[in-house]
This record gives sequence, C-alpha cells and structure tokens, in this order.
Amino acid sequence: MAHDTAHDPAHDTTAARDAGTDVNVQMLAIILVFTAVAFFLIVVAIQALFYNTDRGEELRKLAPSLELQATLAEQNNQINGYRWINEPQQTVSIPIEKAKELVVARYQAVASTQGRQP
Repeated sequence: MAHDTAHDPAHDTTAARDAGTDVNVQMLAIILVFTAVAFFLIVVAIQALFYNTDRGEELRKLAPSLELQATLAEQNNQINGYRWINEPQQTVSIPIEKAKELVVARYQAVASTQGRQP
C-alpha cells in the first residue's frame, strides 16, 4: 500500500491552529527578567523611602521643639543666675551651685560646733 502524498485539508487546519499557539520562549524569558528586575527595583525604592521617612520621623520626635528649648533655657537661667525674688524684702535667688556650697558650709559649721560639745 502506497502512502498517499496528496494534500490533506484536515492536516492544514491542525498546522495553522498549532502555529498560532507556539510559545515564544525567548520573549517570555525577556519579559520575566524585565518583570523581576522591575519588581526588585520597586521593592528597593519603597524600602529606601520607608527608611528615609522613618529616620526623618525619628529625628523630628527626638529634636526638642522651639518652645521646649525656650522653656529649658529660661529654667537654666533661673537656677544658674542671680535675680530678685522679692526686692522689697531683699530676697534673691543665687546660682544652684553657690547655694549648695553655702548649705554644705552651714552644715559643716553646725556639725563642728556640735562635735566639740559633750
């Protein structure tokens, strides 16, 4: 039995259908690599944005406000400077370190006088 070399129309339809469904592996690989690189860059960019924003927020929280700085400076001036508390009564405020020295000297004088008595 001889093989018929005649053109089979059913074979043409299958070939045409298969030709349209061939997968272009090279193009698929290029798209996959591009997508992976784009995804990686997006993740790195988002992470960098997060850390930058997080660091800025941390610095903002740690940095004292102008109002707090002014209050601390005023308090520092009050405990480290001389000023009138009540001028008519001649009451003054002295620096804290000077006040400590005077208190220590007073208690040392009291202790030394008490130590001599029987």
